[in-house]
Amino acid sequence: MKQIDRYFKVKKADVSFVCNYLEAFEGMAAIRTPNPKPGEDTVLHMMVSPDFLDQFETLAGGLIKDIGMEEVRP
Repeated sequence: MKQIDRYFKVKKADVSFVCNYLEAFEGMAAIRTPNPKPGEDTVLHMMVSPDFLDQFETLAGGLIKDIGMEEVRP
């Protein structure tokens, strides 16, 4: 089963919250920070299990609304 790669820009201050929140749903997604750079924002690479895609979309939508997470291209 192949993962679905998604990328989101978040404030560095929110990274811990986002990671802990999504990792609470075991098996849904693995999260990495590729090429971290100085600044107040960073990009998270989320590798989503296809079995959890619908649930991930719902949770990501809430994070986009609540903390201003923004989907970006790799």
